[in-house]
Amino acid sequence: MAIAIAGAPPVSSADSGWLHDASRAIRRLPPLWVRLLMALDFFLCVFVPPWTYFWFCRWTGKLLSPREFSKLLGTGIRFAWAHVKHTGEGTGALNVDWSSPPVRSCQTKERSEHFPRGSCGTCKNCCTTGWLPEGKRLACPFLGEGGCTIYGGIYWDYFNCGRYPATPAAVSHYSCPRFEGLLTGAPRAALRASSEATASRPLPELETPSEKKRRALALV
Repeated sequence: MAIAIAGAPPVSSADSGWLHDASRAIRRLPPLWVRLLMALDFFLCVFVPPWTYFWFCRWTGKLLSPREFSKLLGTGIRFAWAHVKHTGEGTGALNVDWSSPPVRSCQTKERSEHFPRGSCGTCKNCCTTGWLPEGKRLACPFLGEGGCTIYGGIYWDYFNCGRYPATPAAVSHYSCPRFEGLLTGAPRAALRASSEATASRPLPELETPSEKKRRALALV
């Protein structure tokens, strides 16, 4: 589960033990190779049931009960399918340039009236199918009570999460109260250029779990 400690970045399941070490090794590969391995990982999740259970346990950071797994699986399928159907609008994995480098945080211009500055606060709109009517919206299965359980993981950095909101009309789709809107209807090439141009900083070197814990405690 993600943990927020006195302003420190969330500590997610992506920071734990062997998963952290595997992530560091995979990130040394070219971005396209990394995404192809992720596609294989997701393919196994969809078509190999034991891998499906392992996949959800890995990214929630805990051993799931049959009831928890069943609930997450149902939500995950519906959430993924909603994004597949919405791919042409800039929210699906195919809208990302698979050769582009990873992005942890893509900061565009904040609205002048937004508070607190530099933070989304308690808003979780972009972690839902926010373009659907309110009664039909689904939350990401990895959005836990303590925050995002995949924050800072490979799926976050190499696909849409870390790049939000640098896609056409993303702010509008999710009714985002923090960032100013971008031009709608931009072609795919413009989408890629926007993502690269608005990335606020290169991806930082990953910390070990012990280093992150020491830094978080120092901020308390």
